[in-house]
Amino acid sequence: MPVSHCPPPKSPWRATGSAGPPWRGHGSPPPRKFVEVLVESLDGKLADEAHSDIGWDLDFLRLRHGYLGQVRVDGAFRAGPDDKDPDALDALRTHAERLRGGAPDDVRRGWAEMYLGLVADNLFAERDLAPGHYEAALRAGEASEAGATGEAGGAGGSHDSGDNLLVREALRHLGDHDHDHGDHARARERWSRATELGARAGTVPGTLSQQLLLAVLARDAGDEARAVALVGEIARWAGAIGAVTIETQARGFLAGVDPTAAPAAAESGS
Repeated sequence: MPVSHCPPPKSPWRATGSAGPPWRGHGSPPPRKFVEVLVESLDGKLADEAHSDIGWDLDFLRLRHGYLGQVRVDGAFRAGPDDKDPDALDALRTHAERLRGGAPDDVRRGWAEMYLGLVADNLFAERDLAPGHYEAALRAGEASEAGATGEAGGAGGSHDSGDNLLVREALRHLGDHDHDHGDHARARERWSRATELGARAGTVPGTLSQQLLLAVLARDAGDEARAVALVGEIARWAGAIGAVTIETQARGFLAGVDPTAAPAAAESGS
């Protein structure tokens, strides 16, 4: 089942190893310019051509806001199209397709692909279509990884130097599909790498939620002692940093709940 009811990152630009926030490095405008474009956008004006990348970022945030509004209802994760406005769902998909077509670089195009996958997976329940988008996002995130370390493309690279957090998100969801298909070895490979990338990017809550998925695989393999030991630490760390949802999921896991199950099944403990 979809893993997206685990807490997502606050923003695709948060604490990435290479791309980072749109105003951090790579010759991007400083925060003041980003705010100026935001104010102009709120006034109904379009960002000028010199800052079209910021305009794209703002439009992406609108997409993300719309997606979260459809996937979290009354404070709870609710996947699928049931009881949702089909026109609103279609509009989100069209919005993501437009962003993909107008992306100023490969990494941003990869984030649009990522959300096309999430929309297919979690809003349309099109589990067969989503992995293709995640694979495209993964390729974009991994593009020119040498440039992200300064080996190519100049010092510090560029937005086309790859994005560790995008890779992490794509691996996280591809691993979920592997897990659903019974390929636990492939899921472990992808989820382990996603955990490492999340840690490298400094996403503590995201790393804890990813470790919870590794505990699921340990339980699936019959290693209950290892699973319980790992999740005990996850619960402790989550409680220490105030990550309430992750702590609740961890304590649920210790009580026998599968965090990768559909929410209804998880609530019943099945």
